[in-house]
Amino acid sequence: MKIIGSTCLFLLGILSGCRTAEVQTFTDPRFDIPRPVTYAWDPGGNLAQGVSPQNRAALQTELFRTINRELDTKDWTLVAAGSADVLVRYAVRAHTQRVVTRTVEGKSSFGGRSVVPVEEHTEREGELAIEVVHPEARVVMWRGTAVGRFDQPTNPDRAADIGSRAVRRILNQLP
Repeated sequence: MKIIGSTCLFLLGILSGCRTAEVQTFTDPRFDIPRPVTYAWDPGGNLAQGVSPQNRAALQTELFRTINRELDTKDWTLVAAGSADVLVRYAVRAHTQRVVTRTVEGKSSFGGRSVVPVEEHTEREGELAIEVVHPEARVVMWRGTAVGRFDQPTNPDRAADIGSRAVRRILNQLP
């Protein structure tokens, strides 16, 4: 089953930027992640900023599926929230920024110098963060984050593949 349309393309867009970006991690030294690990999804803890409301549900489904599959390869076991060693959540953020690529200097009407943008474009930047949270203390024990620029892709199959690789790159850093 494939996610069709702009949701899959959006997911590719967010995560394809992570292909070239460094994965940043944070580990809270006060906590050890137990072995073997049981986990549950943090209820209400997942966030998708900059994602249209009609795309959020499909994006959430794709991220849950991909992250669950990758945690399963690490021998983590999904259980009910009340009996989990840790909680897992994600955050996706996207925004558009203006990038000036060429400027021209000139004199301003006030006699000073001015710089005028003559070539500019917009770029989308996305961030995917995956967090492991202590269920009682509600403190982030581990976080992996990737940030990157992206263009809107056109191939949904490529979207799923790149999205899976980005999640793998982040979770490969998970102790």
